[in-house]
Amino acid sequence: MVTHVKRLDPRVKRTHQLLQQALLELMQAKRFASITVHDIAERARLNRATFYAHFEDKYHLLDALIREQFQQEVASTLSCLANHRTPIEGLYISGAGTNPTGGIAGTPGRLAAQALLTDQGR
Repeated sequence: MVTHVKRLDPRVKRTHQLLQQALLELMQAKRFASITVHDIAERARLNRATFYAHFEDKYHLLDALIREQFQQEVASTLSCLANHRTPIEGLYISGAGTNPTGGIAGTPGRLAAQALLTDQGR
């Protein structure tokens, strides 16, 4: 499966960041239900028309913010896992069903790995 990354114009990216940061700051001060698009645009120092050029409403902005933070968290986690090495080549200790190559999962997997390491003198 090939995934294509859509490149955003730096100006669009900056505008999105300003609006998302403004929403985060406002949510620290008051409930989401009481935040208006005017509040967000004012905090971001942008015109309301600019807000509406990028987002339908504050819910669309919140959705974009959640998606962005989730994608950053996943990318960060995956980059940390990319260099992980197991003590035995080809042995993966993972959650149930997460390793398509048939690794060992859970507590039984840890016990099996310990037994293998002991048998190999490691």
